[in-house]
Amino acid sequence: MTKQSTSKRDDFPGKVKLDLAKRVNFRCSICDNHTAGPKSGSDAPIYLGRAAHIKAAAPGGPRYDPEQTREERRSIANGIFACPHCADLIDQDDSAYSVADLVRFKQVAENRARERLDRHPVEEAIASKSLTQINRAVQLYCLNEEERLEQLDSRFSTSVTWGEHGPVHEMRAREPIAPRITMNGEDRHAVLTAIRDVLDYGGSRSFENVDIKLEGSPVFAEVDGVVKRFAISTEVRESTLSVAFGSSEEDAVVVDFIGEISGGALGYRIGGSAYDGLLRVELQYDRATRDVNVKLHFGLDRWSRKPLLRLPHFPKLMQFSRALRKRTDMKLALTTADEEREICRGRLDAGDASRHLHAFLTELQFLRKIDAFFGLDVRMPEDVDDVLRGAGEHDEILALVDIHESQEQGVTMTLVPNESVNELVLAVQNHKPNAVKLTQKVDINLFGQRLGPYDVDVECPNVVVMPVGPVTMQASVPVQLQMKAVEGARWTARKA
Repeated sequence: MTKQSTSKRDDFPGKVKLDLAKRVNFRCSICDNHTAGPKSGSDAPIYLGRAAHIKAAAPGGPRYDPEQTREERRSIANGIFACPHCADLIDQDDSAYSVADLVRFKQVAENRARERLDRHPVEEAIASKSLTQINRAVQLYCLNEEERLEQLDSRFSTSVTWGEHGPVHEMRAREPIAPRITMNGEDRHAVLTAIRDVLDYGGSRSFENVDIKLEGSPVFAEVDGVVKRFAISTEVRESTLSVAFGSSEEDAVVVDFIGEISGGALGYRIGGSAYDGLLRVELQYDRATRDVNVKLHFGLDRWSRKPLLRLPHFPKLMQFSRALRKRTDMKLALTTADEEREICRGRLDAGDASRHLHAFLTELQFLRKIDAFFGLDVRMPEDVDDVLRGAGEHDEILALVDIHESQEQGVTMTLVPNESVNELVLAVQNHKPNAVKLTQKVDINLFGQRLGPYDVDVECPNVVVMPVGPVTMQASVPVQLQMKAVEGARWTARKA
């Protein structure tokens, strides 16, 4: 019968704890460290080991099994002997070990203890360590190092991990601390300037192989000399920077840049992106002067090899570019988990970057129109800058495609009449509107691809035909004519 558990812990009896320790020679079942020895300045022993539960002693603990009885929970079968550090991991971190892991560690430790009874001391000294034992030893070192550094200076929360070249120390200040930094080397001024920028406005920077010395805390004592990698950062929080162009909420163009905010002694810095990284912003705010410095970056290379007519966020980016180019009134607002406030109002001048973006998107809009008209299904080039390198090459084709939008509804052309010119002569002499249909062959060279030829029909239901200058119409003799749509009629073009 299963006994219902209560909130009281089902701890091991003293005899079970002692038996667990004896069965592994008083050594940790996880990292194999000794847990007993002589106490300094005394004839008494010191004993550090603990009996940990494989399945938790109470509800809510790691690997708790409600089907266990109280006696099963307190039995030696449910226990494993470990040093204080490993015992804490077992009893407090549910993700550190599974039940199967702990049962295996316990069995291996007991087998190892049994083998030691008959092993010569030299054999133990040269016995190879398993990868698991090495990993546990490294883990134990990192835990000990964290504890040692936090005891040296409790103002820091310290994390120690093992990197490619040795231990990596990450120290997070719990309160404002002003370290004294001394640099050596040719690039010391540039490195110190970058570090000062992080301390003043937040952010992060990293440096390779720097000769650095830190003062201001006992934990800095070991940071003296050439460091393989030195990184400094301030606390970051999630943020949204909203940029609203326009004087009214109804007409405003709003772009939300999702990113992070970090602060320093003089102000703060915000970084974020919008439209899947096509737009990125960097903002720096100075508390004393209230100066706002905004930098925009355009990640247009994200469109590389994308279909021309299916570019993500193209209409939104075009709308943003137009608002930016007009230098429309703008409002900047910041939202974090703790606050929502307006930063400033004004006008944003993105300079050459804005002009480049406008030229790029305008040319792209022309090419998209040609693509849609002819059904080309073209992809963006690998190097998106090729869009502007070919700017203006397709003006004549675009004029043909957009002829219905032209303010001047006239077409000037050179015609070579065939043997029968009577109908043409009558049309010119009578000035009578006629329906006209012209067919033109078009070749297209787009991003290095030669496409075509395509037939394009250009037609208008009511056209007056007039010669350009005095002409005599004869078969096979070229003549220049102007064909002008009468009021209310328009030329149209379509792919034949």
